Amino acid sequence: HIDTHSAFEDEIFSLSLAGPCIMEFRRYQEGSWQSDSMMGKDMNEEDHESSLNFLRRAVYLPPRSLILLSGEARYAWLHYIPHHKVDNVKDNVVRRAARR
Repeated sequence: HIDTHSAFEDEIFSLSLAGPCIMEFRRYQEGSWQSDSMMGKDMNEEDHESSLNFLRRAVYLPPRSLILLSGEARYAWLHYIPHHKVDNVKDNVVRRAARR
């Protein structure tokens, strides 16, 4: 998702109080925007053809981390945390902490 422009100012801070996770970012190529229903699918479930229309970056967020989204990161890239029980970071398996 991209956070609603009218509900927030130019910068968004996100504080992680739980364990580590991967946040994924997507930027669609111009003219290839997918419907909102695509964001409901896990990125791993998409077929190869649809994945050619966007850039994807995965960012490791350690426990107790703070991320700032502003400018292009705020307005041009969608962000979300995939539903995984574990994440792979530099060939290491990182287990997700329980969330409430």
